Amino acid sequence: HTLWLLNRVASAKALATKLRKHPVFKDYEIILAAGDGKLEEDDESNIRSFDKVKKAIAEHDKTITLSVGQLTTGVTIPEWTAVLMLSSIQSPALYMQAAFRAQNPCLFSNGSEFFRKENAYVFDFDPARTLTLFEEFANDLSEMTAAGKGDTAAREANIRELLNFFP
Repeated sequence: HTLWLLNRVASAKALATKLRKHPVFKDYEIILAAGDGKLEEDDESNIRSFDKVKKAIAEHDKTITLSVGQLTTGVTIPEWTAVLMLSSIQSPALYMQAAFRAQNPCLFSNGSEFFRKENAYVFDFDPARTLTLFEEFANDLSEMTAAGKGDTAAREANIRELLNFFP
């Protein structure tokens, strides 16, 4: 398990390096929230991932946070507008927690005008997983349909209701 995590951290570091060289993403500040939290050897190693993200958002117009097991549950960074699912999350609860990270209705100001974030995006490169976990999550919320119980109509109704929370 530890080796797998280290491989994921190494992959996130490699992705950060590639993003910095990419013609579009080179203009984004890349923050790594993983393992030792460092892209290079630096003095910031003691700053928590949350603080690093908030600092980067305050100092840069465009940011990308690469997270390996951090900042996905119990933490809200209202400025985030999208989540890209690049790992093979199999837990519906963990998947939804990560998805909800981008859905916080953040209030932005542009001088004297205020705007509320209206859109949030979840990109998953495994659409079959998305559908499976969404269906499982929607139906495990009800005792009548949990663990595969219930008829098709009841299960579909639960999915329709949950969709209301994903604008």
